[in-house]
This record gives sequence, C-alpha cells and structure tokens, in this order.
Amino acid sequence: MLLERFLLAQQIEEGKAALTLRNYRDWLRPFVEWLGERDAASLAAEDLHAYLAGVFRTFENPYTRFSRVKAIKVLYGRMQRKGMIAENPAREIVTPRLPEEVPYVLQVSQVDALRRACRADTFTGLRNRAMLEVAFDCGLRSIEMRRLLASDVDWKERTLRVQGKARPGHPTPIRHVPFSVTVTRTLRKYLDARSRLPGDVLFVDRHGLALSRRNFCRIIERLRARVGLHTARGSWHDLRHSFTTEMLRSGCSEEHLRRMLGHKDRRMLQRYSHLVTADLRRAHDQHSPADRAFRD
Repeated sequence: MLLERFLLAQQIEEGKAALTLRNYRDWLRPFVEWLGERDAASLAAEDLHAYLAGVFRTFENPYTRFSRVKAIKVLYGRMQRKGMIAENPAREIVTPRLPEEVPYVLQVSQVDALRRACRADTFTGLRNRAMLEVAFDCGLRSIEMRRLLASDVDWKERTLRVQGKARPGHPTPIRHVPFSVTVTRTLRKYLDARSRLPGDVLFVDRHGLALSRRNFCRIIERLRARVGLHTARGSWHDLRHSFTTEMLRSGCSEEHLRRMLGHKDRRMLQRYSHLVTADLRRAHDQHSPADRAFRD
C-alpha cells in the first residue's frame, strides 16, 4: 500500500513519466519487502542505515546503490512534506556519487551509413532518414522528436518548435531549434508522403499513427543491424551526443549550443570537453611548431 500510494502521488502530483514510475517501483520494492509488517513512518535513521548497508553488501554496481538511496530519500522527503513524519530519518543519508560518464558518440561515417540504409522509395525509408537527420542535425531528445507536429516546422525560419523537458509543476518549455538546408530537402520529401495520412504528428507509421517509444527504439535497432553496426550503443540519444560533439568541434559557442539542446546551464556540456580536447591535441601534434623546429 505504501509503495502504491507513493507511485500514485508521483504520477498525479509530480507528473512523473511511466519509465520513472517503473524505476521507482523496482528501486523501492525490496525496501517494502524488507519492512514486512513494520510501518515506514516508525523507522529511525539507524534502521535505514541498516537496510542500506545490506544493499551495499549485496550490490557493487554504483548505479544500483545510487538509485536505492535516491528512492529512499525521495520517499521520506515526501512523507515529511505531507506531515506523515515529524523528522526525516533519511535526511542525513549521503547519496553516493556516480562515476563520470563519457558520452557515447557515433562517428559521422556511422551516421551517414545509417541514413544511406534508409530506402528513398518507401514511406518508412523517407521517414527514417528524416528522423535520423533531424536527430543528428538538431540534437533533439527522442521524446521531443515523438512530440513534434508537422505544424511545428517553420520553413521560412528553418526551425522546429520543440516541446522540451518539463519540470513538475512548471509549464513545458518551448524552444526553436534551427535545421539545415540538407534537412530541409529531406523533410520536404518525407512530408510530401506524409501529407496523404491523417493527423498532425510529424513522425508516424504508415497508417498515420504516432510512433511509440518502443517503435522509435526498434527503428534505429533495425538500421544498426542493417549496416552491421553490431553494438548495444547507437541510440537516438547517442545521436544527440554526436550532434553536441560535432557542434563543439566546429566551433559553435557553448551558449548557442546550450539553447539548442534545451539545457538549463552550461555545466551539462562539460562532459564533452575531453572529446574536443582530444581533437585539439591531435591538431597540435600535427602542427606543433616545437616539434617541427627543434629536432634534437
């Protein structure tokens, strides 16, 4: 009952997505089973430390540890806000730090191979190529691509009206992301075929129905298999990483890039700095004046 009430509140009050709710269920179910007949509101900080000590003994994966601690802190934070407990026993629990992730980036040649694998004489081929080019040229999240409408395409300004990542209790942020002349040609060909189908959703199946999250994943999985890109990586979000990396490599300002990506601050771009630094190092190795001048 505790878990179900919490998940319902996260859905209704916080507006959490289905994937987030599923994660919270997976993270908190072991805790609820550990509780047994005890009331979560009666636990002290020592009890929570004992439970989490067991988690840390069982799991070495830093992401598992992080998610279990995070879920406990969110649960008890809500209980305190709702007056279910006077003191929060999880307040002093330190959330473990996650290792710094290096973004996976598809090479330009790999992206080109994927787009060339899309047949130009079929509706799905035209759609898939348009999706790939928009992802690589605009850096959109997959959920943002699924929300796009045909009416969001501004041909005069060459921009897409993008519904961004919303925070609970806040309106959905809107940003306008430019797209290239190359993408303009591809989008026009796709929308010519799309015009015979009902509705206004931009990326649809052959019947005019919006693509689900799973359908989006399957499209790029099949394209990867078609070009022999046999790797677990290479998702729509990895194309977002590729867009960011290529824009930085070409000299795009961080402020412009932040606005195109829909980030709140520039710190999100720091994960890509090592990739650009590697490019600079290779350029320096190739053109170093000291290496060319001093041979001793």
